[in-house]
Amino acid sequence: MKTILFLILLLQPFCKCLARGEYLFEDEINFNGKWVRLYKNEDQSIKKLIEILEKSEMGSRILLAAKRKALLRGSKLTDLIKGGSVSLTDTTLVRKFSPQNPEKLFISTRAKIYLDRGLKVVDAIMDLAHELTHFALRDPFNPYKKSFALKSFIVEMIEGRGGEVEAYLVECRVYKELFPKYFYRKSNCLKIYNRKTDRFSRKKGVAKFYQIGGHFRGFRREVKNFNLRSKDFPHLSSRPSYFISSSYGLPYPVAAVKEFLSIIRKVCQNDMKRLQFFQNKITRKPTFDDQYQGKNKLKNMKTFILSRCQKYL
Repeated sequence: MKTILFLILLLQPFCKCLARGEYLFEDEINFNGKWVRLYKNEDQSIKKLIEILEKSEMGSRILLAAKRKALLRGSKLTDLIKGGSVSLTDTTLVRKFSPQNPEKLFISTRAKIYLDRGLKVVDAIMDLAHELTHFALRDPFNPYKKSFALKSFIVEMIEGRGGEVEAYLVECRVYKELFPKYFYRKSNCLKIYNRKTDRFSRKKGVAKFYQIGGHFRGFRREVKNFNLRSKDFPHLSSRPSYFISSSYGLPYPVAAVKEFLSIIRKVCQNDMKRLQFFQNKITRKPTFDDQYQGKNKLKNMKTFILSRCQKYL
């Protein structure tokens, strides 16, 4: 996994020490209150969270990357962040094909970032840093490609650029920079932090995400259906689960299998519709794209779709 280059910089002292000495900020903010109550307007509360995050060196950098990506998509970053029931980055894949060339697909993505409305301000800032990392750095995937497979999907989700490990490392760095006293007292990030070097261990972070506890045997059975074994995931461990996916309520490797199956089933449904469209077009218009060439394309498309999708439909 390509990781962000962490700069080890000392934070400049802020103006005023508040909230029982735990936080250093220039504004009187109740960090233990819900973030949605920062202002009457939710959008204004989100802007305030961004202002606070920007005081962190790491937070400022990830915000800059996210703003650039939003701008490339023709949006302001603040327009892409909303309140929700859980914190997550929701990416929607948009698939299009031309009636003249149904075998060719055009893929684009849209993304929204949701912040759990039930979170305290301090937790919302950490979740925002986490989700912005996914949004800004995660490479978009194309499930319609032949190379889309379960093993690479799991590894990329956890270890890949902008994946769960990297988002956690960014979150921990932000936590340490913004709330140093609270960080050293009772932060879970201390489990992957080396005080002597002032560095967070990516290796330890990876190990934590592959701890799946009592799901170990079930996971082995699941991946066996894809001709995979537990040794295909060298970091996999039956130690108690440390990280749980908010989307599925399961350890991340197990949740990734569920997500993969959900995606591939939808892809196969769409591909079967596209195949039917292509078949009908050739039947109605035998001269379409030269009859022989059209039938040859149809045969190749059908072979690929059926070989991948028969067990999912």
